[in-house]
Amino acid sequence: MFTDSIVHAKPTEIRLLFMPKYDEKNIITEMNMEFSYREWTPWVPELQSDTLKVKTMEILMEWYKGNEFVIAHVQDTEQFVKLDGNRRVVIYKLDPERVVVKVQDILHPMFRHSITTGE
Repeated sequence: MFTDSIVHAKPTEIRLLFMPKYDEKNIITEMNMEFSYREWTPWVPELQSDTLKVKTMEILMEWYKGNEFVIAHVQDTEQFVKLDGNRRVVIYKLDPERVVVKVQDILHPMFRHSITTGE
């Protein structure tokens, strides 16, 4: 749990779960995070993931600085993406309660797209 008081005048308690993803050499390739309001309930509009997504982007801008988020449309979803050097940060709404954040090392081989050159 933490309070978003760094970026908001009216702080709220936010739950942050994080799960690193490792490759076969035990190197972290991706940090998967889930944000949700501690007091989330389905009938309180300001505690829904739409509001949390905006707060999460502001918090991550404070933590990571750098480039702003841009919108990417991926398989009928709207995701916000931020790219700084080899770090890609992707944010999207999982459900009415949770927001997912993925911080990825895009130079890692698992993120390279396979290209056939015909040679």
